[in-house]
Amino acid sequence: MNPHNITLPAAIAVLTLSAAPVLTSCATLRPALKPLVTKAADHLKEAVQDLDVEGIAQEHACGVYISKGRESAEAIFKHEWPIFAPVFETHPNPAADLKWCTDYLGALEVKIVSKPMGTNSTAVCGVVAFGLGFESQPIESQAAMCHHELAHILGQKRMGCKDWLVDYAHVSGRLAAEGTAYALSDAALARYNVSEADVYRQAERRAEGFPAAYGLSHTVTSECVGDYFGAIRRALRERAGV
Repeated sequence: MNPHNITLPAAIAVLTLSAAPVLTSCATLRPALKPLVTKAADHLKEAVQDLDVEGIAQEHACGVYISKGRESAEAIFKHEWPIFAPVFETHPNPAADLKWCTDYLGALEVKIVSKPMGTNSTAVCGVVAFGLGFESQPIESQAAMCHHELAHILGQKRMGCKDWLVDYAHVSGRLAAEGTAYALSDAALARYNVSEADVYRQAERRAEGFPAAYGLSHTVTSECVGDYFGAIRRALRERAGV
C-alpha cells in the first residue's frame, strides 16, 4: 500500500466523536475513562507496509532503516526530550508523574479514553486511547506508558498529524517514533527503581514481537528492532543521564 494513500478521516472521526472528556489529573483517570470503538485506529499501525527499501534483502535493510531514521530520532530528542527533562529531575514519584502527564495532555486539549478491547495504547491526532487493563497495571507502568503516548502526541503537534502519520507509515519513521518513545518509557521505569534486568527482559520481548505487532514482519527483523531500540536507549542514557 502506498504510504501517501492512507485512509485516515474515518479513523480520526471515530476517535474524535467518541472520545471521553479531557482529563486534568490522574485522580480523575479511572471514573472518566469510557469505552471507545477504536478498530480503525488500531489498524493504522498495521495498514501500510514500508516501501523505503523495497527490493533490498531483509537482513541488509536494517542499516538503511537506521540511517533514515537517525534524523527523525535526533529531531525527537531535540524537541520532545526537553519537555520531559524537568520531570526526571524531580524525586521519583510515579503517581505525581502520571498526574503531570495527564495534566499536560489536558493542556494540549488531548482527549484521554479507554479501549473496550486490545491491550495496546494508541496516540492519534489529539486522542490518547489507553489499552484494556491499563488501570489495573502498576502505577509505574501507567506513568511510563503515559510518557510514551505523550511523546507521540508531541511529535504529531510538532510535525502536523498528517505529516507525522505519513512518516510513521515508513519503517524508518516508525522505528524512530517508537524507539524514542520506548527509550523514554524505559527510562521512566528505571527511574521508579524497576530493575534494569526487568526492563531489559521487557525490551527483549518487545523487540521479538514488534515486527508482527506493527505489521512489519516482511520488512524488518526482531534483531534489527532490538539493535536499533537498544542504541536509542543508550543514546538517551549517555546524553541525559537517565
